[in-house]
Amino acid sequence: MTSAVEDLETEFSRIIAREGAAAQLDLIDVWPLLDTRDLDAAFPSYATAAQLVIAEHSGAMIAAADAYLAQLRELAGVDDLGALARSLGLSLDELLERLLMAGPVAIKSGLAAGWTLERAVELALVESLGTIQKILADLARERAFQHLQAEYEAGRTARWARFSISRRPCPWCRMLISRGPVYFNERTASFKAHKHCRCLPRVIYQGTPAQRDREAEYLAEWNGSGGDLNAMRRADYAADRAT
Repeated sequence: MTSAVEDLETEFSRIIAREGAAAQLDLIDVWPLLDTRDLDAAFPSYATAAQLVIAEHSGAMIAAADAYLAQLRELAGVDDLGALARSLGLSLDELLERLLMAGPVAIKSGLAAGWTLERAVELALVESLGTIQKILADLARERAFQHLQAEYEAGRTARWARFSISRRPCPWCRMLISRGPVYFNERTASFKAHKHCRCLPRVIYQGTPAQRDREAEYLAEWNGSGGDLNAMRRADYAADRAT
């Protein structure tokens, strides 16, 4: 059971990582539409192309979450809940605002701070890549949380924990991972991931291992810091400087 569950989680994370990376490559292809000679005039064409990139990959994110939950239920001998509504994602206004802030606004802010145009555009591209990765990964997260809420409303006791496909998540994510499966419904389980966050939901049914080695490792680290997130950040910074 443990191996099969871990295999499902690994496959789920691989699909999310693969689709996110593919979307980032597609965004790089359309990035030149954001003509730096007139950012305001160029933004609508760029935003339309970026929306198409997001639309192209969003279905795979939702399907990955559906398959992950369906197969977990099958392993646990839990009846499927049936089809769920697909009312997920950002409104058009929210999406345009995020693309605007990560693109033209980021470039203008960089120039105002005294960066060269090349540097400002480079950092805005990094910001935009993180934004599109987050938008798509949030779809998979929201879909999994939607499943959890349906479980909760059906009177079932599925729980949620956080896991990361990063080799070394940030201190905030490590702290949340260390808590283990303590969340029971969409309201308490859902989280606002930061850009470039590679955390995903780990759903706990009967027979699913409640704790992983990394959860225990991060809990020991959290306790060792005295429950001080800034102490963990300082330790990371010191370790980075030493390498």
